[in-house]
Amino acid sequence: MRPIARIFPIAALVALLGPSCAKDAPPKVTGPTIVLITLDTTRADAVGAWGGPAGITPTLDALAARGARFVWAFSHAPTTLSSHASMFTGLDPHGHAVPRNGVPLFESHTTVAERLVHHGFETLAVLGSSAVDRSTGVLQGFTAVDDSLSVDQGRRFEDTAPKVTARALRLVDDREGGKPLFLWVHYFDAHSPYAPPPEVAQRFVPPNVKPTAPMEGDDHNLGFGERVRQGQASAEEMAYWRGLYHGEVHVADAGMGALLDGLRARGLLNDAWIVVAADHGEMFYEVTDRPMGHGPDIDPPVTHVPLVITREGPGAPAPRDVNEPVALSDLGPTLLSLAGHPEALGDGRDLLPSARGEPLAPRALFLEATRVPSLPRDGTWDNLQAERGVIWQDVMMMRTPWLPTEGPTLVRIGADGVVVFEDNSAALGLTGMLNGWDGRAPRGRAQETPEGTMRDALKALGYLEE
Repeated sequence: MRPIARIFPIAALVALLGPSCAKDAPPKVTGPTIVLITLDTTRADAVGAWGGPAGITPTLDALAARGARFVWAFSHAPTTLSSHASMFTGLDPHGHAVPRNGVPLFESHTTVAERLVHHGFETLAVLGSSAVDRSTGVLQGFTAVDDSLSVDQGRRFEDTAPKVTARALRLVDDREGGKPLFLWVHYFDAHSPYAPPPEVAQRFVPPNVKPTAPMEGDDHNLGFGERVRQGQASAEEMAYWRGLYHGEVHVADAGMGALLDGLRARGLLNDAWIVVAADHGEMFYEVTDRPMGHGPDIDPPVTHVPLVITREGPGAPAPRDVNEPVALSDLGPTLLSLAGHPEALGDGRDLLPSARGEPLAPRALFLEATRVPSLPRDGTWDNLQAERGVIWQDVMMMRTPWLPTEGPTLVRIGADGVVVFEDNSAALGLTGMLNGWDGRAPRGRAQETPEGTMRDALKALGYLEE
């Protein structure tokens, strides 16, 4: 287990320094509780409120029914660390320069937690995986962090939702209090390997189906993903693995429900904003040459994510759907606005007005995959050869640099779901936007990729391919 990291509390420091320092202490700051819950690897269509199968996500469905459901929220990158860096800085990957897991956020960036501390908030973080631990830089500004992860997966540490919830409530109970609270809780269950408890698994997998191959293969046996690629997988087996995934999403949703119940019992939701977002989704069988995972693609299954903003207590907005496309980089300034301190952070937009029914000004949203054919060594941005795309209003364009003869793919997003179409003039305009974004890319950080165990871990997670 990893120990809890805690920054020395300011109030205790003042007490030690004596009354001459204490008399200059700022007055008590008040504000709403803000709870941010991030669900790792949770695609939008695994959630009932986004059309997913019934019974998987009752907690999130209930929150969506009474809050603002952002129908078309997108992750800029299918990577845990890069996506969380976007949430906390208001920047896309070319702004915060985090190309993939294992390459930390620069300390020079300002995070939403740092801003909230400045405004008098106590900021707590509870992690479900070491993919966003203290070494990653995204914890800048958190006054207390619990990353005491108990499950050693060999290449990373993680924890199950019930344990994450219990740790979160303990950390809340141990806080000093007297300040408004910002609590971030990260659930990692939906990430592979899919292994929900048996009593959960049997609810979501077809009966009497036993897999003929493990999800991940080795030198002697084909993994199930490879069987899909070779056309050897049966429909029953494909439903089995997807059912296990749904079971893991359900476990995370139940953990989130227990967390909110615990906070409510402690009186912390009497005046509170609750924000739930996934960092990215998961590919299954939509692209048969790259099934089951995330990293090489930016297709909607891995970039279209659930996002809900709701409030308990006075001033709760009416339930509504927001249909304009939004991105995870919009969360940073939104969280500041929920705290009562609307101010710019990165390039993101404040989503609170749209949650209250006001129109949302459009902006181009850029996306890029995080698994590339080879790591660049010439100083260029790491992901320029990865699949990439742009969303403008209701159109998403995707292109793959190493397959130039295939041309870009256009999809329209809206009431009919995701619909592929062709429009040469639209493709030309969006290509210009994407080229402009790539022209503003930072220098590459491939040389910073750690050696040894971390490199092995990144390869195992699908973020490196050499």
